[in-house]
Amino acid sequence: MANRRPFASLVAPAALVRWVAFFLWPALAPGRALLGVDLLYRFPPWDALVAEDWEASNHLLFDQAAQFYPWRLEARRLAAAGLPPRWNRSAGAGSPLLANQQSATLAPVELAVSWLD
Repeated sequence: MANRRPFASLVAPAALVRWVAFFLWPALAPGRALLGVDLLYRFPPWDALVAEDWEASNHLLFDQAAQFYPWRLEARRLAAAGLPPRWNRSAGAGSPLLANQQSATLAPVELAVSWLD
């Protein structure tokens, strides 16, 4: 039994990685992303591109497309210009970006993936 433990301890993580990769495979391809941007087809000017009865795949993911992704792009644009991500110039007359808790500009997970395309 003691010889089977190292093998058994590797089976569950390997199975989990394969399971996750199976479901995420379409998004892992180059040029693809896990982002619910199809909801934008409900708003002008993109609503002219779809049929009246069209429905988005997941209505719960709109925050990713409308808030989190634009904040990430703005923070990266400012970082590329050598500026701290303090202010979001694209929101009305401007709004805090670094002080906005939802943008999570300095969150550990956001910093860990900030170098990804």
